[in-house]
Amino acid sequence: MKNKRLGLAVIVISVVLLFTLGFLIYQIKTQVGGLTCPIEQDGKICPYHLLYNLALPIYFMFFVSVIIFLVGLYLFTRKEVAVKGVEEQEPQKTKEVKTLDLTPEEKTVFELIQATGTIFQSELAEKTQFSKVKITRILDRLEGKGLVERRRRGMTNIVILKN
Repeated sequence: MKNKRLGLAVIVISVVLLFTLGFLIYQIKTQVGGLTCPIEQDGKICPYHLLYNLALPIYFMFFVSVIIFLVGLYLFTRKEVAVKGVEEQEPQKTKEVKTLDLTPEEKTVFELIQATGTIFQSELAEKTQFSKVKITRILDRLEGKGLVERRRRGMTNIVILKN
């Protein structure tokens, strides 16, 4: 969503630049009249020289405006790339799991993980009142059955449901 807003803002800025540039060129051409210049009279500079001297900056601004427009178009059409950390992860959809072959302790731990989607291993020990060793052994069995996955985070593990 942020890329789309930024891209749209950049596109609007580039379009405003292009319209301003077009208006500037139009004003210079109407001031000059024709592009032919009679011999300079009374020390006045031919207006055609003004347009000729501004040609390079005008082309440069046009080029820059087009590049800005293309960058805005890229940002607007680019897909969002979400970087998911532990805190930003959405709870995964709960799937039907046969919990009949789980022990009551495994079932308690698995249901707690299933309710939150992701949880720290130390939190499991606190919430279930099981010892850390018992939680580790239960998680070993649940991992062996392919129900959960542990990932190391600092001094503890984070436990997530397996897809």
